[in-house]
Amino acid sequence: MWEKMSKSKGNYIGITEAPKVMFRKIMGISDTLMWRYWELLTDASIAEIAAMKAREPMGVKMELAGAHCS
Repeated sequence: MWEKMSKSKGNYIGITEAPKVMFRKIMGISDTLMWRYWELLTDASIAEIAAMKAREPMGVKMELAGAHCS
């Protein structure tokens, strides 16, 4: 099960953090949990996300990090 995100646990990504910090934190998300971030943080459809699952996770995670940290 997933842990709740919180500042005290150090597992959050603040919206006012520097882009490089956000990028590093997103890249640190597990490959399994990354798909939930795609659902919550993007307008990608469930079908689009499902299609991404056939791709190399590192590249997909870099796209997620790049889209939200630039």
